[in-house]
Amino acid sequence: MMKNPVVKLQCSDYGYDCAYFSSDRNMSVVINNFQKHVSDKHFIDYSYEAVLQFILRKR
Repeated sequence: MMKNPVVKLQCSDYGYDCAYFSSDRNMSVVINNFQKHVSDKHFIDYSYEAVLQFILRKR
């Protein structure tokens, strides 16, 4: 049985001078954590779909 790969998003990949990253095998966890962080710390509201596109473009 194949496991889900680890998904990772980090602020520095998207132009922020920030060391934050979110990683997990559950893509929804990563997306929700990243959305909360960029909203709370960078005052940017990315939709779930926009963050999903970040992940898909990295693959």
